Amino acid sequence: MKTSTGLGPRGATLEDIYLLRSLLPPEVGIKASGGISSARFAWDLINAGASRIGTSSAEKIILESIDLDL
Repeated sequence: MKTSTGLGPRGATLEDIYLLRSLLPPEVGIKASGGISSARFAWDLINAGASRIGTSSAEKIILESIDLDL
């Protein structure tokens, strides 16, 4: 299941992920996309139940993750 295309007026929110995770069976993955540009937000989405992150900021997120020791 995908939260958004990343091209709309808003991207994924933690509330979106919590809602989808509560409604979908565990074997269905959730891709959070749109507006994800920080390591903290990416990890918050993963902790909320996202199994994939769609972002054009992957390099920035990876470097921040190293710096934050996430």
